[in-house]
Amino acid sequence: MRRLMLGIQVGFNGLRFMFKNPKSMLSILVFWVILAVFGGIGVLLFQLAGDPDNLLAGPTLLLFVIGTPMAFVLAGAISSLVLLEMIQQHEITGTIVLWDALSCTIRKDLPKLVPILLVWSAMVWLITIIQIIISAFWMGFLSLFGLRADAPISLTDRGANVLIKGVRIFMQFTLPAVAWERLSTTKAIKKSWDIIRTAWAEILGAIIFGNVMLVVVVAPLIVLYYLYIGDAINEAWVMTTLFVLGAFAYSVGRLLQQIYVAQIYLWFTSWEKELEQAAAQGRFIPPLKDFPRPSLLDDVNDMVVS
Repeated sequence: MRRLMLGIQVGFNGLRFMFKNPKSMLSILVFWVILAVFGGIGVLLFQLAGDPDNLLAGPTLLLFVIGTPMAFVLAGAISSLVLLEMIQQHEITGTIVLWDALSCTIRKDLPKLVPILLVWSAMVWLITIIQIIISAFWMGFLSLFGLRADAPISLTDRGANVLIKGVRIFMQFTLPAVAWERLSTTKAIKKSWDIIRTAWAEILGAIIFGNVMLVVVVAPLIVLYYLYIGDAINEAWVMTTLFVLGAFAYSVGRLLQQIYVAQIYLWFTSWEKELEQAAAQGRFIPPLKDFPRPSLLDDVNDMVVS
C-alpha cells in the first residue's frame, strides 16, 4: 500500500509540474500537428483511391489498418521526446523553450527513435491482429448456436486496449533512455523492463492517479453528452465542444503519463547509480521505495542522466 501511495504522489507531482510549467503542454500541439499531417495524407490517399464504395477495401484498407496505429505511435513518441527535452531544459536551466526542444528532438533523438518505433508499432499491430482473429472466432462460433457475440467481443476489445496501454507505458520508459542517456534500442528496452520490474507498484499507483484525473475531466463531458442525446440541449456547438474537449482530455492524459514516467525514470536511475557505488564500496543501499525521490518541482538539478 505504501508503494502505491508513493506512485500516487508521483502522479500528483506530475500534475503540479504541468500546471506550474504550462509550456510543457505545447507538446500536445506537437502531437496533434503530426496526427493532422497523417490525417491529411490519409484523406489524399482516399481521394486518389477512386470509387468511394471501395475506399475500405483491398490496399486502402491495409494502409488504413497499418497507418493508423503507426500515426498514433509516431505522434505520441515524438511529442513525448519533445516533452522530455523540455523537462531536461527545466532541470538544467530552469526555463523551457519549445524550439530548442524540437531542435534537440529532431537532431539527436529521432535517429535513435526509428527502431523503437518499429518495435512499438509491431507490438500494437500484433495485439490488434490477435484481437481481430479472436473477435472473428467468437462471432463465427456463437453464430452456430444463434447467439450474439457482443459480450465476448467487448471483453476481447477491453483486453486488447489494456495490452496496448501496457505496451505504451513500457515503450514510454524507453524514451528517456533515448533522449537523456542516448542508449541503444536494446539497452533502452532492457532498462524499461528493469524499471517496470522494480517499480511496478509505484507505476500502478501513478496509473491509478492518472485514471482518477481522467474520470474527473471526462465526467462533465459525459453529462453534457447525455443531455444532448436526451434533447435537453439542442445546440449545434455541443458535439464540436465534446470532440475538442475530449481530444484535449486524451492529450493531457498522455502528457501526464509521460511526466510521471520521467519522474520514475529519474528516481530509478538515481537509485541505480547509488546502488552501483554502494556495491563497489561495500555499503548498504535502501530499496527504491525508501530512496530519496527526485522532484521536478524544486530548483535542484536532478538530471543524473545528463
